[in-house]
Amino acid sequence: MDTPEIVVYTTQWCGDCIVVKHLPKDWAVPFREVDISGDDAAREFVRGATHGYLSVPALVFPDGRVLVEPSRHALRSAIDAERTGRPPMGST
Repeated sequence: MDTPEIVVYTTQWCGDCIVVKHLPKDWAVPFREVDISGDDAAREFVRGATHGYLSVPALVFPDGRVLVEPSRHALRSAIDAERTGRPPMGST
């Protein structure tokens, strides 16, 4: 059985993407990076998830939640929720 992973949509030139890519590693959460620079399908997915923008980093969690350009706090809350199965802090 495959381990559910977070999909992290990035670009090479995005400073926030570099930071976000290292945080899940630090927190031991499985993730897969998708660089949208050369991937038309990934760019279209991000556009759909961000209401027409190409905003990265965009993270898609196994349950379908999407975080776009999250703060460190929002990302940490979402990853903790992923680990524990509880809703992220601040969500209802």
